[in-house]
Amino acid sequence: MGNNFENVKKWLEGMKQEGKLDTLPKQFRYRCRKNPEKISMRKKNLGIWNEYTWEECYQNVKNLALGLVSMGLKKGDKICIIGDNDPEWFWSEVAAQCVGAISLGIYIDSVPEEIKYIADHSESVFAIAKDQEQVDKFLEIRKELPRLKKIIYWEPLGMWAYKENPWIMEITDVMDLGKEFEKKNPEFFDKSIDEGNMDDLAIFSYTSGTTGLPKGVMLAHDMFLYGATEMAKACDVVEDDEYLSFVSPAWIAEQWLGIGTWVMHGIVV
Repeated sequence: MGNNFENVKKWLEGMKQEGKLDTLPKQFRYRCRKNPEKISMRKKNLGIWNEYTWEECYQNVKNLALGLVSMGLKKGDKICIIGDNDPEWFWSEVAAQCVGAISLGIYIDSVPEEIKYIADHSESVFAIAKDQEQVDKFLEIRKELPRLKKIIYWEPLGMWAYKENPWIMEITDVMDLGKEFEKKNPEFFDKSIDEGNMDDLAIFSYTSGTTGLPKGVMLAHDMFLYGATEMAKACDVVEDDEYLSFVSPAWIAEQWLGIGTWVMHGIVV
């Protein structure tokens, strides 16, 4: 155990001396600029693998981040995410971190009461949910979540009847707001990433609650990156590896295996 602490200490000191890629957003921006045209993600839909390049991921993350800022997201705010292992989950998490916010995941099979506890306990101001099933859970507990400004969904199937609800918004509409925000604030996104610090909180990862109510474990960027680095070493991850994302990103294992190695090592998810 003592040797492990020494390894952590040396790694953190090295990150401080480099002073460049000490947060996940900085790693993400570097990766996107290094290989903009390379495939970053694939998602199968109706039997067809849809591909996303690093440049496409960058634009989606930037537009979503700026859209959230235009809707009131501030540094230190929290957003909760619930849904399947889709590109939109990854984009939403990194988007929040790019502007200094903190993300947290909720397991997709959570019932409204469980969602209410985590969303309220974390003081989340936005929720990003996959589809109608997850949106309906939030609608059931809406009055009990006064901090929540909007529910943002990414799967439009079955959502046509929700268009008139001002509390609900499609993720593409948020991205459109981000595009408009950038026209007036062209340097905001890069500046926000540059201002990030390795000591800033990156995620909350909630425990299973087997010994009481779930507890929000707070992970800063330095330990997030260290965990992802060590996980990659243990799994012999190299650039251009392909990884099937199958564990919920609400769990720390997928944060390191999926999101961490995706950004830091350029794997295809």
